[in-house]
Amino acid sequence: MAAVGIISGAGRAGDSLAARLADAGFDLAVLGSSADACAGAVECARRSGRRALAVEVRAGEADSVQGAVDHVDVHLGPPAVLVHVVRALPGGPPGAVADWDGQVGEPLRETFLISRAVLDPMIREGCGRIVTVVDMPDAADGRGNATVRAALEGFTRTLALEADAFGVTAHLVVVGRGMWAAAGEILPPAPGPPAPGGRAPAVELAATVAFLAGDGAGVASGEVVHVAAAGGMP
Repeated sequence: MAAVGIISGAGRAGDSLAARLADAGFDLAVLGSSADACAGAVECARRSGRRALAVEVRAGEADSVQGAVDHVDVHLGPPAVLVHVVRALPGGPPGAVADWDGQVGEPLRETFLISRAVLDPMIREGCGRIVTVVDMPDAADGRGNATVRAALEGFTRTLALEADAFGVTAHLVVVGRGMWAAAGEILPPAPGPPAPGGRAPAVELAATVAFLAGDGAGVASGEVVHVAAAGGMP
């Protein structure tokens, strides 16, 4: 039986992620707010001859998230890979408590819930890959985004340490700018011409994720990988 992957929160990158993971041999479950939101990614996986299903989930509710992962376990098999995409939420710098909860608390809670839900089946199987993708381009008013990125780095490294004994690895992929010095200054751009439009194509992101989800990256965990020096996913 093929290994099973879960893609959660992918949005427009879902098609490329699904196609690449399906080509790598994974059957896939795509989690989203509705079946329609997952349809494109599911179809991409099926075109590669893999089993795929859409699972509706309320990403901030623990019971819904656990139920979605249990559904995948029953209908496809235990998840061996989780790819969870965290995207910037609209709004300026958080000033009120409600703003903070929405821009910072919500994406962190969703990441924790889905990671916790897949850990049990991964531990049961003795292996697993958790790849969190954070797509939050810097902006003058992006303090909430910067806080989420920093928190996800800490969460990923802690998860990697705690899950290592069970054969589970965890990595963070940061899309866009986000390469800054310890003093907080933006590093100079890398030499050579920028990517078209200053963006990292979703196919390049998918290739990076597929590598981290594969056997070739099994000896590494807790890494933060930056994809592109500017922009974000198209």
